[in-house]
Amino acid sequence: MVNKIGKENLNHLISVANVLHAENPLAVEDDWIEVYGLEEGNVDVTAVDPELAITISSATQMGKVYQRLIYDTMQSGKQTNET
Repeated sequence: MVNKIGKENLNHLISVANVLHAENPLAVEDDWIEVYGLEEGNVDVTAVDPELAITISSATQMGKVYQRLIYDTMQSGKQTNET
């Protein structure tokens, strides 16, 4: 998804995240699908080894993790103290 959106657009989306979080998530999803030409994949995020995770995180929890991963990836050469 990051490659499809592109770095410049991703930077923009992160910069407006404080506004977008108040929007209807399904509307934002629909907009992103249309604007960035996103297509449905075949990854099952619920196919988790029960020894690694007892419960499946909510979409919001997963979004927060992905946001941190994307942000950390964009910070080339910098380390964060978050775990």
